[in-house]
Amino acid sequence: MNRYRIRDEVVIALKAATPHPANLEARDVTADTPIGEGGFGIDSLALLHAFVALETRFGIVFDDRTVASMRFDSIGAIERLIGSALAGTEPPRVPDIHPSEPRDPDA
Repeated sequence: MNRYRIRDEVVIALKAATPHPANLEARDVTADTPIGEGGFGIDSLALLHAFVALETRFGIVFDDRTVASMRFDSIGAIERLIGSALAGTEPPRVPDIHPSEPRDPDA
């Protein structure tokens, strides 16, 4: 499945998951389009609903630990997760380390 088809499905799921969807069409969305403010404007609960819909749509199950370790700030992050799940590989993890937090050497 190509990334544009995946993107279309992600846009549909994000719009369906929020009561006030942004007025964005799939053709206007890029991998860099924000999921939250400045893009789709959805919150974490709506994102969870979108993930459930995407799992159903693609016949995949996201690993909870992988999802918890990833940072979903753009459409591209969701596309990579789906692409990896379809390919049977694990997506690259993006650490979410804040400068004020010490880095755990055992992580």
